[in-house]
Amino acid sequence: MRQELEKPEARRQLACLSAGFDLCGRLVVERERYARLEEEFEVTRRDSDRYREYFSVLLEAVGSKLVLSIIPEIFKYNTSEISQLKAAYCFQKRNMTSFWIFLEEENWKAEDEIYEIYGELLSMFPEYDIRIQLLRLWGRKPEDLLPPGGRRIIGE
Repeated sequence: MRQELEKPEARRQLACLSAGFDLCGRLVVERERYARLEEEFEVTRRDSDRYREYFSVLLEAVGSKLVLSIIPEIFKYNTSEISQLKAAYCFQKRNMTSFWIFLEEENWKAEDEIYEIYGELLSMFPEYDIRIQLLRLWGRKPEDLLPPGGRRIIGE
């Protein structure tokens, strides 16, 4: 027993007991405090991950809406120089954009230009479904050929 008391650790424990200081009690308190802090940190990390996921989804939705509003504007700007183009309508649903394009009569040069612009749009926005319908009026009105719900982007 005397050999055990000569060890520095055993002396420290006896000194703490004789001074009225409970080392074990303090360790328990600190351990509980550490466990609470660790739990709070875990809750905060989960909340942070949840908010990060929420904002990621929100930013993706805003970006998608922005792109869907830009696609018709780019198409309108790029086709504005084609004088044979009588009218163009845009239909949008989710990530799909459809253009209905009307020429008065057969014009291969104008059609080639329109398909080139269409190809550029497809390469700029590969994750979006972009479609075109190219129709010849032959004296008819575009409104007679359109399904309901289109928005005129070119023409009178």
